[in-house]
Amino acid sequence: MHRPRILGPWVRANTYGWLVGFVFIIVATILADVVGLSGAEFYLGVGMAGGVGLLQGRAMKRLLGLTGKWGWAVFVGISIPFLVFDVFGLFLPEFGNWVLIAVKCAIGGLLAGFAQVKMLRPLVGNVRWWPYVSALGWGLAATTLGLTDAFSGSSDGAADNPLIEMIVFLGFIFAGGPIIGLVTGVFLKRNLIAARQAE
Repeated sequence: MHRPRILGPWVRANTYGWLVGFVFIIVATILADVVGLSGAEFYLGVGMAGGVGLLQGRAMKRLLGLTGKWGWAVFVGISIPFLVFDVFGLFLPEFGNWVLIAVKCAIGGLLAGFAQVKMLRPLVGNVRWWPYVSALGWGLAATTLGLTDAFSGSSDGAADNPLIEMIVFLGFIFAGGPIIGLVTGVFLKRNLIAARQAE
């Protein structure tokens, strides 16, 4: 058993996972259009969960010696709220699209976190708080969509410059991965007891 340096590698894994998630979302969007589901949003959750889950799973195996179940917990946990909200969307009030996406991500982070508690229990102290930390990280990451909306609707002169607007827009969009990594990574770093050697 050993105590690895976890924060830096974990933030990088989430950052790369977020970027991969956007690639998956693009592919999922094309497939959704092909089958006539262009009005749905489940592919946003499925795509991002796939990218982040894949890179988180690989990082957890390397850093803490955990199995591939970690990535599946992320994929299933984040995907479920998006699927459920799509099915029952007609009965939900209008909160604004980015707010609803943030709520879905927070619920998904909570579900994924509960599924991961058993995996973390031998390795991390205060593990009962992990689901809520996971929910916070995912929820905050999704609020970057609200920042892009606010900036796009701003009358500030900077927002009228296409190049600056594009850079800031992409910065807000891609900030989600580092946010998840920092929020959850700080918790892991502060509470990590030890890690199994990866097989």
